[in-house]
Amino acid sequence: MTTAVSLDGLWAANVHLAEDDPSVAEMVQALRQLWPGVRRIAVVVDAQLQNEYDGNSDLLVRGVSPGEEVVDVLEALSGEVDGFVFPRDPLVLNRRSIEPVVAWLKKQKRPAVGYSKFLVSAGFPAAAIVETAIARARVARRVEALLFDGARTDAGASAVAIWVNRDAAQAFALDLAVLDGQVQLL
Repeated sequence: MTTAVSLDGLWAANVHLAEDDPSVAEMVQALRQLWPGVRRIAVVVDAQLQNEYDGNSDLLVRGVSPGEEVVDVLEALSGEVDGFVFPRDPLVLNRRSIEPVVAWLKKQKRPAVGYSKFLVSAGFPAAAIVETAIARARVARRVEALLFDGARTDAGASAVAIWVNRDAAQAFALDLAVLDGQVQLL
């Protein structure tokens, strides 16, 4: 005998998800959604993590070496790329380095997407954030499919929300009317 099981059972099980960061691909997608003209993007990380990211013709991975200033790296890359992605890396973007990075991005009018609302609240142009509720629903659907019928489920809605700094929107020439409903302002 089989019984129909709904997601309610999994929700009731009080499954806890570890907080997750957006992938580089999700951050690149968010950057291109906000700034459709961006073609080549630099992923800026600590030099020790540089090999963990795959680059291609549209994606340049650049490590920041110890003692090197992030702004100097951005300046060196400025002729090669149209925008920047910053995965979570406290050695690259932190409370000490965020202000000069934001000032450089605004002065150069260079688009960038980070990993956290903290960055957006500190003046960073935008961030891609994994929405816990959507990620939780995805996990529940996958677990239910594996436990009860083995069928693959579609991924459903994107688990990434885009946050944009309200002041940066004007500085970076974002057309918020076009993005209505797709971004959240901070």
